[in-house]
Amino acid sequence: MRKISTFILTITLFSTFVFGQWQSTNGPTGGQVNTLFNFKVEGAAVVYAGTPFGLFKSTNSGSTWNPISPELAGKNISSITSFGTTLYVGTRSYGVFVSTDSGKTFSNFNSSSVLGWINSLALSGEILFAGGVGGVMRSNDAGKNWTKVGTLTSGKTITSITTYSDANNTFIIASDDKGSIYMSTDFGTTWVEKNPTQKLGFIEKIGHHVLAPTISSPPPIWAATRNNGIAVTTDNGATWNFKNNGLPFVYVTNFAFMDANNFIISTLGGGLFKTSDGGNNWVQISNTGLNDKFVYSLMLLGANILAATQSGIFQTLLNTISWQATNVGFLNIAINSFLMIGNSIYAGTSNGIYLSTDLGLNWLLLGLTKTIIATLFPGPAGMILAGIQFGGLMKSTDNGNNWTRVSGGLLDQFTSVKTGVYNGTNGLYIIGTETKGALKSSDLTNWTNAGGLDLQLVSDIQGDPSGTKYYAGTSSGLFESDDGGNSFVKTGFDGKNVIKVNILDSLLILATTNTTGMFQSTDGGKTWTSKWDNNAKGTSVISVYVLSESSWIVMTSQGTFMTEDFGETYTNQDTGLILKDVKAILPVAKTNKTTFTNTTYDILGGTNGMSVWRMQNFVVTAVDDNNLSVPNKFSLSQNYPNPFNPSTTINYKLSAISKVTLKVYDILGREVTTLLNKEQPAGSYKITFDASKLASGIYLYRIVAGSADGGFIQTKKMILIK
Repeated sequence: MRKISTFILTITLFSTFVFGQWQSTNGPTGGQVNTLFNFKVEGAAVVYAGTPFGLFKSTNSGSTWNPISPELAGKNISSITSFGTTLYVGTRSYGVFVSTDSGKTFSNFNSSSVLGWINSLALSGEILFAGGVGGVMRSNDAGKNWTKVGTLTSGKTITSITTYSDANNTFIIASDDKGSIYMSTDFGTTWVEKNPTQKLGFIEKIGHHVLAPTISSPPPIWAATRNNGIAVTTDNGATWNFKNNGLPFVYVTNFAFMDANNFIISTLGGGLFKTSDGGNNWVQISNTGLNDKFVYSLMLLGANILAATQSGIFQTLLNTISWQATNVGFLNIAINSFLMIGNSIYAGTSNGIYLSTDLGLNWLLLGLTKTIIATLFPGPAGMILAGIQFGGLMKSTDNGNNWTRVSGGLLDQFTSVKTGVYNGTNGLYIIGTETKGALKSSDLTNWTNAGGLDLQLVSDIQGDPSGTKYYAGTSSGLFESDDGGNSFVKTGFDGKNVIKVNILDSLLILATTNTTGMFQSTDGGKTWTSKWDNNAKGTSVISVYVLSESSWIVMTSQGTFMTEDFGETYTNQDTGLILKDVKAILPVAKTNKTTFTNTTYDILGGTNGMSVWRMQNFVVTAVDDNNLSVPNKFSLSQNYPNPFNPSTTINYKLSAISKVTLKVYDILGREVTTLLNKEQPAGSYKITFDASKLASGIYLYRIVAGSADGGFIQTKKMILIK
């Protein structure tokens, strides 16, 4: 858990910033590939690769690769298809992109306003279907205009779509993440669920071997599932049979057909398997040279097999299985998280954990290679914990040199861990997962469910230092726990995807979303105020790093922004940064921070596909309030938070040099304390009132300022609740 340290000063100092320019650092290197597509219109050897950080192209059957299309830089590409000379690319969060010039330029046509997160694309003639989070959408005009279709599939997460036609009908078949199969015979307008009593579990891919425009009878349709292996139907999805004989790895991701009896499947963890009898029996293809057995997609390209893995693309001859890496051109990876312990900076990436000991300039691959590190967080006594996508939780007690698996109870090696915190006060670990909600443990061996978050995607969990209150950002809103993480209840943003939570104190909270920007609460999450201009800076706010109460670094899918006035105004900080999609930020203080004077930072930015960048000599200089603009009148603001326990902040402004007294009284008018009694220049000020030694009740605070004959006097009420 990240703990934010604050300094309590009688007169709070504001911060001004001097910004440097972003520069690329030397690594880390590597690359995950999600999908492959052979664009035969350009030539038999032309292959496109969709990655979490953009689109790559090979013109020599996958031996070398080059990034293409600045419109897709930093985009997480999930699927690719084509009709004639038009290329379609589905992305996660940005909809469908269309190219009519062999991938040189792409247009979006605002498809993301209908469905943003695309998992699958399929064509029926010239009609294009896209399935993703929220249902199915259809385009009848080459991707220029989109319509969401089907009431049965609306609101569901569609994972895959396939089509075929007979003499009378065109069949559109879709799968979802709950194991349901849907069919439409009117181009998606209406749908029928085919297997209401025989769910298949999470379905990664559905497809068939037929290439002919029309066929006389339903083809065998195959379903690759996440937990149950591979299944087939011969009656359009009404009944299914699992075909797992000889298949020890049940996480199947994709398939490539030669004909109805001969085809190959890819698995997550076991490499590739082949069948020559229509799936009745499976034989593992030799893994010699295939260093990464987590295969997301595969392709048959002439006499070659291409395998897309977490660490790039491998190829082998179909009849002589000996794999070789083909990653020339894949020189960058996605950075998901940073963790700084002492002078060591750890980066969790899409290809393991890297270490830098020179402020992020150079990086060394430390361990957990070929795994996607979703989060890093500290445990007790120097322990480092790493949450892995589809790989559980790992720990290291020797500075990341060696790692051991953490499991037990509800936590296993296939759990996708998205976030985690450790609270030193109560010794509790809480992790957020992709499909199991939040899990908690006090000994790292017995993991149980944190109530109220069942089966939800939990993107972030943060707790206050007391160890009693936690906030969880989930795919369906913000949840709060007041009982040490045992149970959670929803506290806001119903139906919205809350990505990040920052707790500044017991009542002051920031929350970011992927659709509506960033919000602030000053009453412990009861009410929220927008702190973001969606029209100017986009709606997807990935994270926020708090330097001080008023000064934040904000990361979005469209760039990095800074504020130094509680989010009222922002300045863009992307100078020199080629890829603006920054997923992780780490300010590294180069000078003495404890004085809060002339502090110089290097800001590390982890991008979604171009590794780590650095902004040097980011200067925070403390200046007195009277050096800021002079207020045009005297004023006393309402304290915040209010009610409070045990401390609260009082702001006031002076339009001229004044003798100022600020006192606190009880409800009977008896003086409790004097907070201030001195002369001050014109300016804006704030002061902290600590009531830890007082009883609960109503108190008054009163300011007297200005000249003796025409001074400013005002009294306000505040409530202390313990």
